[in-house]
Amino acid sequence: MPHGHISLQPFGLCAAAAFAVTTTQGFVPPITPATGHAGSCVCFSAPSPSVSIAPTPPSNPAEASPIDAHEQRGVLKDALYRSLGNEATTSSRAENYDAMEHVLACPLTLKPVRRVVRLAGPFGQVVNMVTTRGNKYPANEVYMDLVPAEERMIVPFFSPSAIVTQELFRSPLTSFLYERGWRDNFKTAGFPGIDKEFRDLEAFFAPLFDAGSESERQGEQQRRSGRGTVIDLSCGSGLMARRLCRSRKWKRVIAADFSESMLRETRRRFLEEKLPVPELVRADASRQPFQTSSVDAIHAGAALHCWPRLEESLRECLRVLKPGGRMYASTFEVNERLQSNTFRFFQLDELRRLFVSSEFGEVEVRREGVACLIVKAVKAMDSGARQ
Repeated sequence: MPHGHISLQPFGLCAAAAFAVTTTQGFVPPITPATGHAGSCVCFSAPSPSVSIAPTPPSNPAEASPIDAHEQRGVLKDALYRSLGNEATTSSRAENYDAMEHVLACPLTLKPVRRVVRLAGPFGQVVNMVTTRGNKYPANEVYMDLVPAEERMIVPFFSPSAIVTQELFRSPLTSFLYERGWRDNFKTAGFPGIDKEFRDLEAFFAPLFDAGSESERQGEQQRRSGRGTVIDLSCGSGLMARRLCRSRKWKRVIAADFSESMLRETRRRFLEEKLPVPELVRADASRQPFQTSSVDAIHAGAALHCWPRLEESLRECLRVLKPGGRMYASTFEVNERLQSNTFRFFQLDELRRLFVSSEFGEVEVRREGVACLIVKAVKAMDSGARQ
């Protein structure tokens, strides 16, 4: 490399461990951009002293974990920019590496993840959710994609009808139409309407807020910030998520869906209504990216009939709920007036058996109107769900 040049490769700069940054003098003059390879290497030219990057291997490389390596790269990046006199570009380690998550997890290992920001050139960054084993899941300005890599497009072992269903809801046109007439059509099957459903949900979730000490229930800070974590699973365009956020009863609201376009529509509608956008997560209901026993409540509105692997998805809902946690769901009942070759509609007793066989402790299924089924299920306090 020519004298007076620095090559910064954020993803491969320190493959083994920490590095030390040294200069031939106590300072390095201001730098000016030069050409480099886009996306992989950023080069700068400086009129005087060179900066060398010397590896300092760990005392026991075999014991260095992936996260240790990530942290070492962060230390190097900060030290390098400080040596270049470019403090404005330097990010602290706290900004680069968030604390480990208490809810979000790798869907494969169920281990916690944390948000890691990587420098990608002088004006950009790459954000990933990273596990302690080094598994990476991408994040963008809209959502975190916590779907396993092999399932991010079409899941190969789905049936043709399941693939049609999956791709239907990934279509931007479906997302555009969802609150422009699509969801309103559900009223003909007996769906109460989103506002009535929300009031019913609030009454069902109310015991979750009755738990705890009197001081917890009545504390001003507690009332202001909310309590617990609720997931709007298969959130669609965020109809229920927006109401959950407006209620200010929840400390954390997570809106999750497999459809990228639905998550974009959710964000757009939150911004349109001037509401703070909650965490948006791309997720597979049958391999949920949430830690075991980490969630207080789940809402799955007009969703069960869309899940290709329903039994696995219900077991996952049970797993992520805390003991005593609650799930509220709605779907369609199959009868002589309502049939489908694409979606899986249910008989009332069949749906109850599915929840009971998934080991929910209390299960209530009721019919609304012509063909709407409402499910209220509670995880038993001594549930033996998969840990």
